[in-house]
Amino acid sequence: MSCLIGAWFFFATVILNLVWDNNLDYVPRPPESFSLWLIKIYGAVDNDDIADLEIVYGMSVSFFVVVTFTFFSLITWRIFRKGRTAGWRGKAKSETSNS
Repeated sequence: MSCLIGAWFFFATVILNLVWDNNLDYVPRPPESFSLWLIKIYGAVDNDDIADLEIVYGMSVSFFVVVTFTFFSLITWRIFRKGRTAGWRGKAKSETSNS
């Protein structure tokens, strides 16, 4: 199961990053002061370094989004699954089978 989740994190992060890179007009940009601070911390001196930093930043944000989405999806799925078996919506299983 952990291998499957790891593969999901990897592929979803890469695909989200590709979609994000190809549609920059639809994604909010970070503040300029944050971008300059990040360039200073990363030590970028030319355009190749800035391009590398864009990839690292995009992958980091994409990974955070995928992990957050996955966490809330799993929590929601467990709540609904538990609710179905515990009588949250309708009767519990023990009440429906009176044999």
